[in-house]
Amino acid sequence: MCGTDPQTVVRHLDQLGLIGVGAEASEMALRHDLAIESNDYSTSGILWHPDVITLLAATGLEKAPAEPRIPSEMLFGEDEADSAAEPVSAIDRARARAQVRGIAEGSAPAEPAPGQTPDAGKHGNGADRDHASTPYVPGADKYGFDQVIATDGACSGNPGPGGWAWVDEIMGESGSGGAKRTTNNIMELTAMLEALRHADPKRTLLLRADSQYVINVVTKWAPGWRRKGWKKADGKPVANQELVAKLLEAYEAREAKTRIDWVRGHDGDAGNEEADRLAVKERDRQ
Repeated sequence: MCGTDPQTVVRHLDQLGLIGVGAEASEMALRHDLAIESNDYSTSGILWHPDVITLLAATGLEKAPAEPRIPSEMLFGEDEADSAAEPVSAIDRARARAQVRGIAEGSAPAEPAPGQTPDAGKHGNGADRDHASTPYVPGADKYGFDQVIATDGACSGNPGPGGWAWVDEIMGESGSGGAKRTTNNIMELTAMLEALRHADPKRTLLLRADSQYVINVVTKWAPGWRRKGWKKADGKPVANQELVAKLLEAYEAREAKTRIDWVRGHDGDAGNEEADRLAVKERDRQ
């Protein structure tokens, strides 16, 4: 239902505290009726309640458009099965965050507000995402820089169709593009390169990215790779060497103060969410 591998789902369940030792449902998951242990289910010893899909969305793992293999009404009843089939909306994700906080504090999951209905939308691989974040609105800098630019990349398949994007958080300008067959790292590197090309080299700049890989490439690894003839410590050639070289050149060519900050992805940061939305849109267009 999440459109990804079981190991990824387990990691996200662990973030919620719903998985225990041996990949069993945690005591908290059982206590809140979010899971049922069963020996009759052929593919797993755990049956998850449909609300878990909404809770997973709060960690950035969204429901894929594919239908579940087993009709959910067979597991939980018609009313709950209907709720499981709903797209995971921004309202759902905001509610999920509150539920996660409530579970962590030992309280039961919150019920939906009376009359509240989920938004319609598409989610998961191959679709635009709704974001549970403050709507993106350009405005005055709150970091002390003349320019503040968020960057992000997206890819399905790795390699597969991908997209990149940057968003000027002060001016509201943006740029994006994509490729039919690429990798996530290439898209992240391209997003930052294009952001540097957009920025005025004589004005102070803060770049904000959720990829620790691209940040480390620019600020730590690339200068050493260049000194070693674009070889890594193990003697192997650097991946995406031409793109990395262009990125390092653009970074070093800046005349004004430049800083790169890491931003936690899918955590409600408006600039990061907007860059992600544009990157995903380009990926899907490919």
